[in-house]
Amino acid sequence: MAGWGWAASASSAAAGVAGASIVSQRIRPVICWMGFIFSGMPRLRPTSVGLLLPPSESYRSAGRWQRVAGPWGFWAGAARQGMVAGAVLVYDGPVRWLKRRAMEKVRYQDMLPHEIVARRRRFPAAFIGLGGLEWHGEHLAVGNDALKAEKLCELAAAASGGFAMPTIWYGEPRTTRLMEANHNKNGLITDKMELPAANFTTRHFGISEADQVAFYQQLIYHVLVQMNTLGMKAVCFLSGHYPLKEWVDKAIARFHRVRRFSGTRAYCGIEFHYADHPKVGGDHAGHWETSYLWYLRPDCVDLSVFLGRQDEPLVGVGGKDPRKFASVELGRSACRRIVRSMVAKAHRLIAEVGGKA
Repeated sequence: MAGWGWAASASSAAAGVAGASIVSQRIRPVICWMGFIFSGMPRLRPTSVGLLLPPSESYRSAGRWQRVAGPWGFWAGAARQGMVAGAVLVYDGPVRWLKRRAMEKVRYQDMLPHEIVARRRRFPAAFIGLGGLEWHGEHLAVGNDALKAEKLCELAAAASGGFAMPTIWYGEPRTTRLMEANHNKNGLITDKMELPAANFTTRHFGISEADQVAFYQQLIYHVLVQMNTLGMKAVCFLSGHYPLKEWVDKAIARFHRVRRFSGTRAYCGIEFHYADHPKVGGDHAGHWETSYLWYLRPDCVDLSVFLGRQDEPLVGVGGKDPRKFASVELGRSACRRIVRSMVAKAHRLIAEVGGKA
């Protein structure tokens, strides 16, 4: 963040809010107070309630908090896991610079033609999240895989100057490599969803597993061709649903064999493929995925569903117990590494086709 920031603790204000971390998750992590901003020294004028955007909602923040109302302000911030932080004074540069950072778009579908052309000249890279709809425990949104991939792609686009393309939510195989289909022990998952277990069989689906895989690979190939027609030199897929990488890699290999598409290079990776670091990992709705989504989309995580059930076995969760080991800080640290690695990979792909970025 440009400029400087100062925070004063106000622990006495936490008395009515602080509590068990599970309970506190229902409280939004940031509370904005009425403040004052300097529009020019030395005149002081009031402004409306300040707007503080979390990383998941800030186009250009790349993981940093941004305030839209002006360069100076007083806020109240709620720290993670139930403790209230106190007043915060932040200076973040000139008003025009701040507004530009706050308003610049990164999602391709939101842009006007002249915005696309200008951005593509600077960095012709597309970041595309992959996921679907699948059980991720009782505490995470069923769209976890695509939700985390989507936000990481937006942050990578913001940090690099590239594009966050629409996330691919549909088309993946639905009767294999899926919790409802392959890990529905004693019908526990489908019972909680109030669905028949038979819904996730090839007999009910009417399409063989091989044909479902072939369909998804054709979809990815189609997307790659489309990225080439849109002038993208680099395409970085982030596979939020881990099994998708195996199928996407084959589509990428097919795409790379076509000479007329040699101006576009593509890669698909999982979080820990982009950032090969001990503090970046993966699981299924365990402490890693919970921490990622808790940081990126806190509105889609709710560990309070386990109140009074802290010792019950988790249904459809693989990895360390998120009730004990997940945290926003773990997600923040790992996501920053992932974003940096995604940007670096896009630069390398562009270099492979002889481009400059």
